[in-house]
Amino acid sequence: LVRELDGEVLILDTVGDHIHRLNETAALIWRLHEDGADERAIADALSARFDVAVDRARADVRDTLQALHRLDVLS
Repeated sequence: LVRELDGEVLILDTVGDHIHRLNETAALIWRLHEDGADERAIADALSARFDVAVDRARADVRDTLQALHRLDVLS
């Protein structure tokens, strides 16, 4: 189950009985990934939205996607 609240995303993991709270940045990365965007497109969007260097955005996207995979909250 997924709910959005004030720019954040709450994901209820019914199997693991956890609630994952994604901040605005992680929520954007999660949404774009769920919409089918690849890492490069997500990094470009992150760079534009938060005015950060593309290289930094790519590293952040890679790290965030790895964390979300470990939590098993990506489809």
